[in-house]
Amino acid sequence: HRQHDQTVPRVIVTTDDSWRLVEYPVATADHPGDSADSVEAVSTTAEQSGCNSGALQQMPAELTRYGVRPKKYLATKETPEQEWGGTYIETRVHSGGGYSVRSITVADLADNGPLETAGLKCGDTIIGVNGQNISQWTHEEILLELSTSETELELSVIPDTEQQIKYLLFVDLSPRDLEHVWALRNLTHLHISGAVLRNGIVDLRMITCKLVLQDLAVSKCELEELEGIKGLDRFVNLRRLNLDHNRLTTLDDLTIAKLSRLEEIRLGNNNLEKFPVVLTELPRLKSISLVYNLISTIPEQVVEMRSLEALHLDHNYLSHMPEFVTHQLPSLRALTFS
Repeated sequence: HRQHDQTVPRVIVTTDDSWRLVEYPVATADHPGDSADSVEAVSTTAEQSGCNSGALQQMPAELTRYGVRPKKYLATKETPEQEWGGTYIETRVHSGGGYSVRSITVADLADNGPLETAGLKCGDTIIGVNGQNISQWTHEEILLELSTSETELELSVIPDTEQQIKYLLFVDLSPRDLEHVWALRNLTHLHISGAVLRNGIVDLRMITCKLVLQDLAVSKCELEELEGIKGLDRFVNLRRLNLDHNRLTTLDDLTIAKLSRLEEIRLGNNNLEKFPVVLTELPRLKSISLVYNLISTIPEQVVEMRSLEALHLDHNYLSHMPEFVTHQLPSLRALTFS
């Protein structure tokens, strides 16, 4: 959550039962790093915390600590001939949707070697060497930089423990906040609220856990079209999609059709004039929220939704509810409209 007078982005996180605000350490001379002092307690109520209520309502109950924060390590050798730590690295390429980034992962460390002494652990991912970003380097270039460092080696690292994060919420997101999300290989829940969009785009192509992600929310981002979420069609195992509080007028049928495992979709507070017919083609869809839109009719294809349990249509332009909705949906348990 970025206050208007702050230059440092913040992310809401939780430990135990209390909310926290954690400053995201921007890599500049004015804000060099990671500090426990940047954690402060805040209230869970929107009025006292200054956070929008929608973000708090949609926050997962077990949101883990925000941890996509590279740490700096300085390894030193007594002599140039000394080994940095034996056979300790493997090269990984993380790619998806035309996005590609290269990193090296610590696979083994020599006991009491320079790297272990500096604080590195097996599983840590190295994304920078001697102040240089290695995301586009070849395998040979990475190894050359490591081998030519004589007695000092500065490494920028995403610790393995922070790569295990499953739940993450950004409030007032800026494009650079997603820079290292590719490292979260176990991410299952990603919620973005109030993003500062560049050219109307939320670029999720760098997310490499495309088969793991189950819950995605992109709300209050002023999205005008679904194509603004780059890489959405890659999340084929997505169960829940929340696009509340945007400016959508239509949905992209090809993208939605690829999300065949969706069970819940929230499209409230948009500018949809028609019930998205493509939703009737999703065989597992159980819950639809289309509140506060401009919908005046419901298509007959709705009767094909044999799994639909909840349909919320409050505050649209519906003059009546067709009988095929109330009589031909065998699983329907909740229907609201006004």
